[in-house]
Amino acid sequence: MRGVAVRRAVVTAVFAAFAMAGLAAAEPFARHAARGSAASASSAPEVVSVESLLAELVDPLALARVPSVSFTARLDTSRDLASRDPADAATWFANADRGQFLRTERFTDAKGARDEWVLVDLEGPGAVVRLWTAMETALANTVVRIRLDGAADPVIEARFQDLLGGRAAFPVPLACVPAPGATEDQSASGALSYFPIPFASRCVISLDRPPGYWQVSSRMYAKGTAVESLAQGWQARHAAAIAQAAHAFGLAPCATLPLAPDAPETSEGSAAPRVSAGGVLSHRVAGGALVRRLAVRLGPLADAALRDALREVWLEVDALVEGQAEPTACVRAPLGHFFGVGSCLPPVADRFREVQRARDGSVLLVSRLPMPAPAGLEVRLSNRGLAPVACSFEVVESEPLALDAGGWRLLHASFREDIAFPSDGSRDWRMVELAADGDAAVPCAELVGTTLAVMNPRVDWWGEGDEKIAVDGEGFPSHFGTGSEDFIGCAWGFPRVLSSPLVSVALRDGASRLMYDRRTTVSRMRGLDGIPFRTRLVADIEWIPARAGGVASLAATSFWYAPAGVSRAVGATDVARMPPSPLPPNFAPIEGLVEAESLAVRSVTAGTEWDIQLIGASYPNGVWSNGAILFARPPAEGGGLALELPVVGDEPVRVFARFVSAPDYGTVRVTLEGPAKGGPISLRAAAVGPHAEVDLGVARPNGGRVVVRIESEAVGAAGEGNIFGVDGFRVVEP
Repeated sequence: MRGVAVRRAVVTAVFAAFAMAGLAAAEPFARHAARGSAASASSAPEVVSVESLLAELVDPLALARVPSVSFTARLDTSRDLASRDPADAATWFANADRGQFLRTERFTDAKGARDEWVLVDLEGPGAVVRLWTAMETALANTVVRIRLDGAADPVIEARFQDLLGGRAAFPVPLACVPAPGATEDQSASGALSYFPIPFASRCVISLDRPPGYWQVSSRMYAKGTAVESLAQGWQARHAAAIAQAAHAFGLAPCATLPLAPDAPETSEGSAAPRVSAGGVLSHRVAGGALVRRLAVRLGPLADAALRDALREVWLEVDALVEGQAEPTACVRAPLGHFFGVGSCLPPVADRFREVQRARDGSVLLVSRLPMPAPAGLEVRLSNRGLAPVACSFEVVESEPLALDAGGWRLLHASFREDIAFPSDGSRDWRMVELAADGDAAVPCAELVGTTLAVMNPRVDWWGEGDEKIAVDGEGFPSHFGTGSEDFIGCAWGFPRVLSSPLVSVALRDGASRLMYDRRTTVSRMRGLDGIPFRTRLVADIEWIPARAGGVASLAATSFWYAPAGVSRAVGATDVARMPPSPLPPNFAPIEGLVEAESLAVRSVTAGTEWDIQLIGASYPNGVWSNGAILFARPPAEGGGLALELPVVGDEPVRVFARFVSAPDYGTVRVTLEGPAKGGPISLRAAAVGPHAEVDLGVARPNGGRVVVRIESEAVGAAGEGNIFGVDGFRVVEP
């Protein structure tokens, strides 16, 4: 950063050779965010305008500054208005969240008169700071009109989906479809805009036909606040500021990221630095400094060990406070959840956080959430697991602080987890509760982000999941959403992986956006749509299971800024030892079953295609050992494959098979080291599920192996084919 002194502190467990040389090069988002830092907030702007709001949106330090103009946050949505009373379970989870509007009104402007459907009618001063809609094909040509301050002619008029999707007046990524390539049908995605629309006295947003799903987030300023409304000709007047902001905001939504750089080589025979179980790495940040970047390197680690490390190594940040002997806890969260990957796998990024895997297998986690240290900070990595973990971290500080201590607020993050959340019906789950620490109100506290990690017991989407956020003792939530995916910024579920400026989805296990019975970690960071609070903020999200049954694992990490020691998270998870990570549903093996997908394939007939299928992520009605099957598609009768089933010794054994049944499966015949045993086995069924266990008979092993040959039988009744699937085998004494 030009004109700013920079100090780096590298902390390792054993030796400095594992320092994070080259990590600074892996910053595809930093080069954009840095351009926004030129605008200083050392003095309050005289007027709130589109240019001042754009500058605040892209300024990488804006979240940490005390706002120069105070505001409250408001959310208007198409939610089901039947939800009025949490005591009435029949209506509190009402789910007709589409098509609601404020009123119909006849408007007359330069183009004539027409009836329009009004979504919001806001009394200013204020600014619309986030617009979202689901991309419904039937509403692709819907026109939105935004009128300000009582003017007859709209200041913005465009197709709603084009405007929010970055295809009209708002440029990408300030407006975008944040799930590119999620499906061939555009209706599988959402579209949203972060482009600020300030207004002095009034803002009316309307559509030219009945609406679908929509959300409008606004900042509302106190009466008398000077606001310069967006005016006719705004595109030309503010062209330079808009172009600069679009460039500074971050990369356009993407499903891949550049590969991170290689880790520095260590000397031959040297061991990787490790933090022992219960061990801590720490670094002290001097008062008057600003942490612009915190970077952590884990590993190299295999996937299973990486998932454990992401959960068991915690980031802890304590703030030193003038006049207090003891520091104040500000950040307590597992690394994976703080950096937005949960227990999923890299890559994933937003403009504040980034997780990538290096070529050597190590994982790089980078945070650019600004961390002011007016009186000093203590930054620690704490191993709360039972195994040592190879890790190091780097703190990049710039100094001095541009403002006095009272102009900054500190980063806070808390973690809350329910490992065994019942999935037997609709209920609210508490993501976070933030409260003033003491009798005094919290000055300038603001919720700025949420990472939500879920392991669902069924493949079906867990439900509409409306967020319900109440501020400062509200009797009814002022933020009441339309769905979990809408709350994050997508629609109709989530893509398999997504990185974008403020919305991210870590790499999910399920191959389809419709598969949700394994790990899903999603994040929404906030720009101008942060939620201020003074005494209390409560954020719940609905859990409405598509099909009841089983237990889920839910975790939420919440980010907020406030002065040190004036706010706290109520009911957060903060344990000395993390419990073992729960296995995703359908991952657990069935005791005594030898996995078919783990067996060596001895031979395959010509033309037969075979693969390992993650069926546990596809069908909720079967219980699949290890969540996977061996799937084969012979081209014709007699086609198939042979598997080597390992056994102990060469004494005779009895073999049982667990096949898969499905509407398009056929009939098979099984051979154990010789002639066929028993008659043909039909695998055709009305629905996908486990076939009744089949006794294949007794076989004599040869060299500790039994060869199991599975061949397609003649095609039978209509709908049967040559396809078959095997979950596993059980071997017992005869």
